[in-house]
Amino acid sequence: MANRVMLFVVFTIMLTLFVPATRVEENMLGRFGTDFAKVRTQGLALFGLPIKIPRRARPTTTRVTNSSATIPTQPADDVQAADLVLELLERADLVKMVTMVPTPTATITPITSSTATASTVITQLPSVISTLPVASAVPQATVTATLEVVAPTPEPQPTATSELVAPTAVVLLPNSILDGFRSRMPAKGYWWDSADGVYIAIGSFKYQNTFFGNDAESYQKFVTFSITIRNERAPGAAAITLDPTNMTLIDIDGRRSTVHRDYKNLDSALLPNTIAPGQSDGGQLVFVAQRFTAPAQLLVTFTNADQPAVIHTQTIEFRVWPTVN
Repeated sequence: MANRVMLFVVFTIMLTLFVPATRVEENMLGRFGTDFAKVRTQGLALFGLPIKIPRRARPTTTRVTNSSATIPTQPADDVQAADLVLELLERADLVKMVTMVPTPTATITPITSSTATASTVITQLPSVISTLPVASAVPQATVTATLEVVAPTPEPQPTATSELVAPTAVVLLPNSILDGFRSRMPAKGYWWDSADGVYIAIGSFKYQNTFFGNDAESYQKFVTFSITIRNERAPGAAAITLDPTNMTLIDIDGRRSTVHRDYKNLDSALLPNTIAPGQSDGGQLVFVAQRFTAPAQLLVTFTNADQPAVIHTQTIEFRVWPTVN
C-alpha cells in the first residue's frame, strides 16, 4: 500500500511536468524501448542520484474460492498503469530500475474437510512383582515389675493450746509498711497483750501538733491513744496497782519517752488506780515523740497489791497488724 501511494505521488508530478496529454498510449513501451539501456546508464537525476526502484516480475494472482473465505485479485489496469509510470520516470532519469529475482507465486488450494479416525493402540507391558522380605517378630522375654507400696509418713499435727498467744510471737511487719505508720497509725483495730492474768489493749492512735494549749516543737509531735486494763485473775487473787507516769513509749527508731506531764488534762485520762480481780479501768494517754517516727512498743509497769515492792512489766507490740473484731 505504501509503494502504491509513493508511485501515485511521483506519477502526479510527472504528469504535471512532462506529460501534457490526457491519455498515454499502451504501445509507448515499444517506441522508447531502444533508449532504455542508455537511459539506465546515464546516472542523472533531478536531485542527485536517481531513485532506485527494484524491477521484479509481478505475480499473476487468481481468485481462489475456499469454503470459508474469498481472496480478491489485483485489477489488470492498475498493473499496467504502475508499469507505465515507472517507465516514464526511468525515461526522465528520475528512477533507476534494479532487476530482482521474482518472488515465487503462492497458490492457495481449497481445503477439503475429511474425517480422520484416530485409533489408540494399547500395548500391555509385563507386570513386575517385587517381593519384599517379611520380618518375623521374635517374642521378647516378659518382665514383671512389682510395685512396692510405701505408706505415707504422717505429718505432725499442731497441738491446740488454751493459752493466748501474745502479739510479740507474731513476725514483725517489714520496714516498708512500718514507714507508713510514721504518718498515720491504722485507724481500725487494736493491739493487745495478756500475761499473769492482766489483759491490756490499746487503740485509737492520733498524731497532733497541739495539746492543752501547748504547741509541739518543730521536730516533735503529740501521740495520743486509748488504753484499757483488765484484771482477769480469779476471785481472791491479788489486785494490781498501776501509775501511768511509770509507762514508757518506744518508737521505731529506738527512742524512749514518758507520759506528758499534763496528761491529766485529757478529757478521759487514765489516772493511777488499783484494779481488783474481775474489774477493769481505761482512759487516754499522751506522749511526746519525734515528728517523723511511729510507736513501736509500750512498756506497762504495775505491782501486785500484796507485793508492792515487786514491779511487773508487760509489753504491747505495735509493729504488727492490729486485731480487728
